[in-house]
Amino acid sequence: MINVSEYLIEENIIIGLKAKNKKGILKHLLASKGLDKGSILQGIMKREELESTGFGNGLAIPHARIDGVPAMTLLVGVSKEGIEFDALDGKPAKLIFLILAPKSETKLYINILAKLMKVTEKTKSLKELIDCDTPQSFIAKFQSLESM
Repeated sequence: MINVSEYLIEENIIIGLKAKNKKGILKHLLASKGLDKGSILQGIMKREELESTGFGNGLAIPHARIDGVPAMTLLVGVSKEGIEFDALDGKPAKLIFLILAPKSETKLYINILAKLMKVTEKTKSLKELIDCDTPQSFIAKFQSLESM
């Protein structure tokens, strides 16, 4: 099975997000990677209209397969305060994994989404990731959780 940690890149992890809502956080994550094209944000928001990807317990995994995305991209945002994300449990999201994939990457896209859900299914794992202070420590912690 795939290792999600292979797609975690320090430059794509933002600790201490300050946005207050879903759209703001998505814009911030996209801009950090130079993907701030309106069509990409529009595609993600269209996916969010189908069903919120705020899964609860402080976790959100917005995801979309979109034309214009050159390769599988995983962007991560951490907010100690939390961000309103229309989560199923009504609580703010503190850990956001944004998965972007070209439309042709169906299998990899689904595998990454499934593995992220598995690694983050325990509240303790989420707290450990949220408590990381640097992108390097986040990657190290994720790798240790992923190998369990």
